[in-house]
Amino acid sequence: MKKSAINLPFFWIILFAFLFPCLFRGNCIAQPSDVNSVKSIRVSSDHDYPPYEFNDEKGRPTGFNVELINAVVESTGLVADVRLGIWNEVRAALEAGKIDAIAGMYYSKVRESVVDFSVPHNMVSSALFVRESSGIKTFDQARDKEIIVQKGDIMHDYLIEQGFTSRIVVADSPIDALQLMASGKHDGVLLSSKIQGLYFINKYRIKAIKVVETLLPARKYCFAVKKNDVELLQKLNEGLTILKHTGKYQQLYEKWFGVYEEKSLWQTSRTFIIAFVIVLSLLATISVLTWILRLQVRKRTRELHLSNERMQAIDNRLREITTQVPGVVYQFYARPGGAMGFYYISDRSEQVIGLKPDLDGYFERFLAIVIPEHRDGFIKSIEKSVKESSEWKYEGMLQKPSGEIIWFSGNANPSLRENEMVFNGMVQDITFRKQAEKELHHSEERYRTLVENASEIVLRTDSTGHFTFVNRAGLRITGYEEEEIMWMHYPALIHPRMLDETIKFFSRQFLNGLNNTYLEYAIITKDGREVWLGQNTQLIVEDGIVKGFQAVSRDITERKRAEEALQESEERFRLAYSTSPDAININRMSDGLYVDINEGFTRLTGF
Repeated sequence: MKKSAINLPFFWIILFAFLFPCLFRGNCIAQPSDVNSVKSIRVSSDHDYPPYEFNDEKGRPTGFNVELINAVVESTGLVADVRLGIWNEVRAALEAGKIDAIAGMYYSKVRESVVDFSVPHNMVSSALFVRESSGIKTFDQARDKEIIVQKGDIMHDYLIEQGFTSRIVVADSPIDALQLMASGKHDGVLLSSKIQGLYFINKYRIKAIKVVETLLPARKYCFAVKKNDVELLQKLNEGLTILKHTGKYQQLYEKWFGVYEEKSLWQTSRTFIIAFVIVLSLLATISVLTWILRLQVRKRTRELHLSNERMQAIDNRLREITTQVPGVVYQFYARPGGAMGFYYISDRSEQVIGLKPDLDGYFERFLAIVIPEHRDGFIKSIEKSVKESSEWKYEGMLQKPSGEIIWFSGNANPSLRENEMVFNGMVQDITFRKQAEKELHHSEERYRTLVENASEIVLRTDSTGHFTFVNRAGLRITGYEEEEIMWMHYPALIHPRMLDETIKFFSRQFLNGLNNTYLEYAIITKDGREVWLGQNTQLIVEDGIVKGFQAVSRDITERKRAEEALQESEERFRLAYSTSPDAININRMSDGLYVDINEGFTRLTGF
């Protein structure tokens, strides 16, 4: 008798290694921690709709739809509790929310109003089954005949919606419908699935039945879920896609329907023919490619050598140029998943912001010197530019390692390269500019104080004519509050009788770029008074584009009234002397010409 070849010391080591974890756990039997966390969905469908779905001899759900939805939910980490029932009750249960999904349901717009459908997992062709002795040879010949359908089936809906026949006979199941017709009653059975009808005819050996093609479009056969159950619908669609890519779907389809579908010689042998052609093509291609690749390798080797020399020259030239640029030139990348980094940083980095231009960890080191108050905005600005593939611009403050605090500006333009976004840009020290802006701000405050206290109206508008600023004098004269006038359109103030003329004036000014123009016009105040203004207007132009206008206006109402009174007096005087038989009036210009001679002069002189 041979002794055991087990090495005893090695055996004890293995045994100890196996039992060691058990010494520190309450139970060595594997207890999955997430068993209870797996979500179970309630699935139902027709209990008698083979080969798609039915209860077998032991009452267990089976069929193509049942196996398919079990495989789908398993691929997405779910568990399906499948229980089949009477079709009408199943539909009602889904609409009432008593179940989560139906394994097989034909799509229609009417049904879509109460449930949501997955992408189709099958395209099913309908068929009309009639007795061989029947004179019905086309589907149209069955119009107005006695047609049997399953209650609540899609073909039941079709006959009602299309008005195909009013003589509809309802059966509880497809087999009941076929057996009823085979017994000699009614004219035909319309089933939503031709394969299903053939299944029943073969299984129950129903004789003297023939198939009439309906030529109706194939119906989309889908999973159905409760209305607005978006999460479950996405999982079912995802699982169905997985099964089709892995080949599992095709296996189930062949298992349940292969025996009922007639396949051509091409369908049965195409896999072998295609494989043979591919092998021959590969052999020929490999021979040609081997020869081509040898030539290409020699060529690419020479090109690579020259390319390396050119790249080195470009890199040297780039560094030479960037040393003359006042800011830090860089190339930054952002990849899916949040990975970020730099491909290039110019040597001026240490001089401008105090960081050595080392690529590794540069982004983290730069982020660390951005002052905390600006850090969050800095990160969000980058994330926004990456998400929208838009130009990046940002201004903030940082503290150099030396302790000096400066203002910096960053800008970059994006470009998409393969699977990453690349930004080419520059960071500059703008501390001096910020200080200048601060001083300018103080000057603007002083200017605003003068404007607010001015006796003339000072106003600004945008390019659409809406007010953007009106000083106190403007509010006082017009009678409006600031919050009221800021919602107003400039023409709303102009007196109606002068509106067209004034608008034409400003339109010409905008179109022709006229500046420093003067116009007198009347406005209507909030309380209905007429006020005359004499206005100097100047266009606001930025980058060659008119952005609006600013104006200084004076109240000239009193002057206008005096002019009107004087004009009225002159008219009365002119009327008086022009109609008097005795008065003589002569108005003579400096050049000797008479410009105004009344009738009295004419009468006396004869001229």
